[in-house]
Amino acid sequence: MSAYAIAAGTHGAVPKLSTIIVVLKNANIRYSFRQLAPLTTYDSGVPPDSALLFHFQSDLVMKFSMHSHCAGSERVPPHILEEVIAAAEAVDVRIERGAAPRIRDQFVATLRLKGWSSEVTVSRGSDMSITSMRENIGLCLQTGNMARMYADLMKLQALYLNDAIQAAVFVLPAQPVALAIGDNIAQAARLERELEIFRKVFYVPTLIVALE
Repeated sequence: MSAYAIAAGTHGAVPKLSTIIVVLKNANIRYSFRQLAPLTTYDSGVPPDSALLFHFQSDLVMKFSMHSHCAGSERVPPHILEEVIAAAEAVDVRIERGAAPRIRDQFVATLRLKGWSSEVTVSRGSDMSITSMRENIGLCLQTGNMARMYADLMKLQALYLNDAIQAAVFVLPAQPVALAIGDNIAQAARLERELEIFRKVFYVPTLIVALE
């Protein structure tokens, strides 16, 4: 998402630029700016050499934090983690109610471009699936109801026991994001807390990536 603004002043100065940026920041979006080019014409009252076009590019970069379960940080290869992080950072969706499908679509689209598979079924003839797989690393992206989070854990454990995966990455919203995009949405803090309780039940080496 981007916006354009025209700033005019004498001798190439750009008046009140800081005011413009403050207004944009107050909209809860971080904007960066760069000068594109001097304008040769802009209305009749603005001299060509005193009008500058600035491009304000929204910086809606999704941030993340990570938690390692059962040595997940050691079992997930660095290049695989880099691709997951790139997919997270590529999400530029405004965090608001109803945003979950758009977050999912953008994240998955980036993974696909990097060679990750389409959905992988847990067993032959089953309609239960995880989001993706690459190089024996299973990935679940959960932006839906909390109950689905537990189903994803069972799927990953089954794949691990069947030697279909050697480790997993579980991507889901951090608590503030989960609360903002809907009701009873799966969230990383709860997953991390409860995995400590179920360590002997779910023991797939897993990296939890929290979208912030």
